[in-house]
Amino acid sequence: MSSRRRSSVIVSTATNRIQQCAGSALLSDDSAVVRGGIPTHILVNTSGIDFPAGLDQIELIDLRGMTLEKFPLIPDSYNPTLYTVEAFEPPEKFFYVKVTGVDELGYTIQRISHTAISAIKPRKPLVSIAERTRGIHDQTTVLTCQVESLVPYRVQWWHKDKQQGDSLSFSDSANATLEILRSSANDEGYYSCNVTNSAGYNDATTYLDVSEPPPLIIPPTNVSVLPGETAVLKCDVFNMNNLPYNVTWLREDNAFWSPFQDPRVSVRDDFSLEIR
Repeated sequence: MSSRRRSSVIVSTATNRIQQCAGSALLSDDSAVVRGGIPTHILVNTSGIDFPAGLDQIELIDLRGMTLEKFPLIPDSYNPTLYTVEAFEPPEKFFYVKVTGVDELGYTIQRISHTAISAIKPRKPLVSIAERTRGIHDQTTVLTCQVESLVPYRVQWWHKDKQQGDSLSFSDSANATLEILRSSANDEGYYSCNVTNSAGYNDATTYLDVSEPPPLIIPPTNVSVLPGETAVLKCDVFNMNNLPYNVTWLREDNAFWSPFQDPRVSVRDDFSLEIR
């Protein structure tokens, strides 16, 4: 190859998006991870290659020098030093990246990466979720499923052999959630977070336990008595769920409850506190 000026070609590979890369005098590889089984882009950045010089082709070369894939380079309409290729799925074996073009004198320009690239094979998703999730009656409960995956995946929630909501699609590791509005005892049970990607399937299960809200309490009013008289403090409890409950009286962080150390204090059947 002959050229009056030094030219440089920089290649960046990225999954699902185009990334910029650091400069180099020769073809260099970006640190982005190349993942197998999903669309991958290549961005080529050049310097010292001015019109009518340019690049026209990119090849993926195996370790024996054989061409695995060949793509035309597409000049960027806004930046003449940049080239891209259509999205493609990278080979499963190691490969070099080679670009070809001509300089301003019509001589062939060729650059090849100094290291081989290997696409990471996708694995089944890793799925985790809390063993038990607690909810409150008549409030929104959120189930959270943590998913780790190198490739895009789909999440489905299941409860009692029925899918809950729509399928969710993700491109990166994330938390997939399921909202249950106005939770009730009918929503209790096991919920399964099912995750599928191109490498396989995995799931995790949580048990939803919905607790009834505590009874509504109307605080007692202030009571004034003369020395030697009996004081009765009342606590009105509205138990809308008709569930068993307890009432505990506290004074200065000390619980008054049977058996009492102070014989002057007792609790009536209606949970009123009597102080003699």
